[in-house]
Amino acid sequence: MQRVWVLVALGLLLVAACDVRVSGASQDGGTPDSGRPDASTGGTTVRVQECDLHAQDCRSGQQCVWVAPGDGGSSTELRCRAGSCDVVAQDCPSGLKCTYFQSGGTAARRCVPISASAHAENESCVSNDGDNCAAGLYCAMETDGGPSAHASCRRFCATSNECAPGSACLRTLVRIGTPERPGLCTPTTFCDPLAQDCPASQGCYLIEDVSACRPEGAVAPGAPCELSADCVRGSGCFENLETGVRTCLAFCSTTPGGGPSCTTGTCVQPQRASVGACFQ
Repeated sequence: MQRVWVLVALGLLLVAACDVRVSGASQDGGTPDSGRPDASTGGTTVRVQECDLHAQDCRSGQQCVWVAPGDGGSSTELRCRAGSCDVVAQDCPSGLKCTYFQSGGTAARRCVPISASAHAENESCVSNDGDNCAAGLYCAMETDGGPSAHASCRRFCATSNECAPGSACLRTLVRIGTPERPGLCTPTTFCDPLAQDCPASQGCYLIEDVSACRPEGAVAPGAPCELSADCVRGSGCFENLETGVRTCLAFCSTTPGGGPSCTTGTCVQPQRASVGACFQ
C-alpha cells in the first residue's frame, strides 16, 4: 500500500513524500527547495503547489503565500493570493508599510501609515493593527514556551535566506480572518535532529527549512500528534496525505552504518527533510 506523508512543522507543513512499499523508498524528482514538487515520479506521489515561494511567480497583484487547510484539504499549501500589497516586498507608497489589517472578521494585507516612532527589528513593540514596528516588520506576540508572553518586531520573510544569522523564517503568524500563514524571521537555536544536542527539556525538531530547538513534547512515536514539537525528543509529526492522520515518527539516519537506526519500520528520507524518519 502506498503512503504519502508530509512533515508537520509548528502546525504548518514542509512538503515531503515517500513510497514506503519500496526498500530505501523512491523520492520525488522535483528541483530541491523549489517550493513546487512534481506531481508523481516513479510511484512517488507528492502535493503539487500552485506557485513557487522563492520565485514569487504569481501574476501582478498576487503574492505566493502558504495558506491554511481549506476546500477539503488537510495540509498547508502554496497559493497565489490577491492583496493590495506584498508583506515581503513592501511595495507600498512612501510613508506606508504593508501589513495585516483587521476589519471586522476579516484580516487582509493593506498599506498603512508607518508609526512616527517605529521600532526596529527584534525590539519590543505594541501589538495591534497599524503596530509601531518599521516597514517590513510585524509586532508578534511570543511565549517561547514559557508562561508569559511578550511582543517583538519580527521581519516578514518567505525563506530563511532573508533572515539575519541566528534567525529562521518560521510560519508562526496566525491571524483571525485570513487563511494566509506568512513567515516571520524568528531567533532560533539551530541543532542536529539525529544528535539531539539541544539543552535539557528541549528537543531538536525539523521546522520549516531548518532544524531548531523547541520545548520537548510528550507524544511517543506511533501516537497521534498535531505539531512536530508535540513529539518526544528524537521524533517529529508526520501526516499521511491519504488518510489525513498525523503520527509521531522517530528520526533515523539514512547514511549506511549511521545512527540512530529504526527499531521498527523502514528509514526513509522525505523530500527536503535533512534526516530520515521510521515509517511503518
